[in-house]
Amino acid sequence: MPSRYMSLLLIISMLLMQSITAFAQPLESEYTKLSTDLDFILNNNLSDNKNNVETTSEEISLKKLGLTKGLTLTSSKLQSGVSFTLPYDFIAINSDMRIVISVNQADNIEKENLQVILNGQSLGAVPLSQVDENRSIFTLKIPNSLLSSKNNLNFQVISNDDIINNEWTCQRPDLKNLVVKIAPSSSMTMKGILMNTRKSLADFPRPFLDPLKINRNELTFIYSASPTSDSLVSSAIVASIFGIKSDEKENDFNVYFDEIPEKHAILFTTLGETISGQSFADPNGSSLKLIDNPNNKKYKLLVVSGRNTDELRQAAYQLFRNDLTDNSTMQVQPHTVHKRQAYDAPNWLSAKKIIPFSQLIKSPDALQAHMFWNEEKKINFRLPPDMFMLSGDKIPLKIDYTFDRKNWFDVDNSMLTIALNQQFLKNVNAKNHTIVAPIIDFFESQSNNSTTLYLDNTRFQGENKLSFYFNITPNSDTPCNILSNNDIVNQILPSSTLDLRNIGHFGELPNSAWFLSGLFPFTKYADLSDTSILVPEQPEKDEVALLLNLMEHSGRITGFPVRNLTLFNHFEKIQSNSKLKSSNIIIINKLKDFSAIQPLLSDTPYHYNQGNLQISSPSLIHKTKLLLLGEWKNQFEEANNFLLNTHQWRGSFSFKSPWSSDKVVTILTATNSDQLNKLAIDMITPGRQQIESGDTLLFSDLDDVKILRLTPSFLSGELPLFTLTIWFFSQHLFLLMTILFGSLFLISFYLFQRLKAHESKRLSGTKK
Repeated sequence: MPSRYMSLLLIISMLLMQSITAFAQPLESEYTKLSTDLDFILNNNLSDNKNNVETTSEEISLKKLGLTKGLTLTSSKLQSGVSFTLPYDFIAINSDMRIVISVNQADNIEKENLQVILNGQSLGAVPLSQVDENRSIFTLKIPNSLLSSKNNLNFQVISNDDIINNEWTCQRPDLKNLVVKIAPSSSMTMKGILMNTRKSLADFPRPFLDPLKINRNELTFIYSASPTSDSLVSSAIVASIFGIKSDEKENDFNVYFDEIPEKHAILFTTLGETISGQSFADPNGSSLKLIDNPNNKKYKLLVVSGRNTDELRQAAYQLFRNDLTDNSTMQVQPHTVHKRQAYDAPNWLSAKKIIPFSQLIKSPDALQAHMFWNEEKKINFRLPPDMFMLSGDKIPLKIDYTFDRKNWFDVDNSMLTIALNQQFLKNVNAKNHTIVAPIIDFFESQSNNSTTLYLDNTRFQGENKLSFYFNITPNSDTPCNILSNNDIVNQILPSSTLDLRNIGHFGELPNSAWFLSGLFPFTKYADLSDTSILVPEQPEKDEVALLLNLMEHSGRITGFPVRNLTLFNHFEKIQSNSKLKSSNIIIINKLKDFSAIQPLLSDTPYHYNQGNLQISSPSLIHKTKLLLLGEWKNQFEEANNFLLNTHQWRGSFSFKSPWSSDKVVTILTATNSDQLNKLAIDMITPGRQQIESGDTLLFSDLDDVKILRLTPSFLSGELPLFTLTIWFFSQHLFLLMTILFGSLFLISFYLFQRLKAHESKRLSGTKK
């Protein structure tokens, strides 16, 4: 008994220290919800925690925080930092920081140090004289009381005298050659306790997904030994909701059949099913229930239950609605969800409109840059992947911005840098060169300016990031209190606009680039109402995990759950199903099960034979047809060599649906389970959105990516006849040349015959 009381006292003391630390921070807007979040952890659960003191760990590196190149301090930038968050239910008990530093052989660094500051408190200072030019590693202890849910970590170069006098000199001309590099591998390791959480549906998506967790969230889904198509559809809807609620952060899915692990998990069930020998279904109908994990009460199970397909869909979709009850159980009432319209995804910008930045940012101050040393300000937005403009047309991007002009501001050497998708667009100088600029500067400390960029539609993709960086240079006599003044603001104004009025929807399908950047054409309808997914009759864990990853990706792309998705797991029984005639189709199937879908491949170059996938070479007539249509990149031999010579691979194959001439079939497959697990990562790897269009994607472990076109494409979207004609011949130059030369030959032959007849007639008349 004494040990149990000691454990309880230890936990209470740590909680008090944690909460005191949190509330000792300046209570800005981001801290206003802290008390509610503590209620989420502490509500009536301390008595349960005394027997469940289990430790976990979090490791956060600068690379994971987005600083892929680390941090660099110089004589003109002696301070830099980053913010990070910790899960709400994580209480640190042992923490330290590993710093990887290098410094050049600069002069006058014998008395200089690199000071590390966490939430305003110094963790220690590393003498730069002890740092190697290549790399040195130092470890600092982090007091647990300094850590809170939201934290600021700063690095600054500071002299011995400043440490003694408890001050910091922000400008050091004597260190003009100094370069200190903090490597991206620098990290914080925190060992701690995951606390018990209350059972309230209103807290969803916590505890399953914590928005403050830096590392990827692991989402655990539980099914019966033989998941039904109803349970799979319900879980697909929930996975898409997690994609919406996790913003741009990717998640990992763990799938369990007839097993309950000691984790937070979501369980899908219907009447008559048992999981791990227990029945969880609600006999009264569609319901959500948050219960303790029977194997460890510290963890929670969210039970999604229904007696049929409609009830399971309703229970899953309820998690997207805003009326979740503040209780552990909820009977879900029947509700009607109307089918979405084409291109109306909440996360997609609307074509044919001027989009102000105020619609793209979450708060008016989101694009405000404080102080001199500020981070990149960015706007993330999505566009339909099939956006279309004729070559030569431009998209106007108008940027309204302000520089906070004071007498310490070096306008000649300060600028605003603008980039789109990590590609430089323009540097805008802070100095206004207009005639009236001196008059404006005399009366106003801030000056509103505007610049317009005209961009090609090729610069845009499905997911886009517009970046702004205010590179502000102070005058040499600027005092330190000015340099650290948070009231100094440079900003991009919400009145800035992106003009999409000339954008249309058009292109050729299948298109692998569109699929990777926006799961198009399946996301054309945000609820996937015109999409059918086919999985094996007895899907394996890796196939279900790929389905969940795909649906989570869809939710993140569109901002709406896959509420009206159709799923089949009996391929042989559905070939005559009328739904397939109006659906784009995704098939998830490992190579060993390809015999079940062999009928689909009859009109394609793909041929499955004794466990191997082969590419049939087209006939001479077919090659001629492809050549005339401008299909220059039909690389049959290259694809066949890859499939025959690569023992482990994964990829996707897309072609025109045999049930409908304007729909697409995409097969996601791999040689084994390990390869199929990697396919989900391949689809979200940065840079893959910018690949060339094709219909076949092949990946190997050698990071070899093949983008090939093996099947004829077809047109998608609508264009005026004149515009369509211009586009068609711009894409099919060989056909255009054939028509032109053929027409020229026929005209020449006709004129030759007429002239010859005329000549014969004239000559015959002369002889007479």
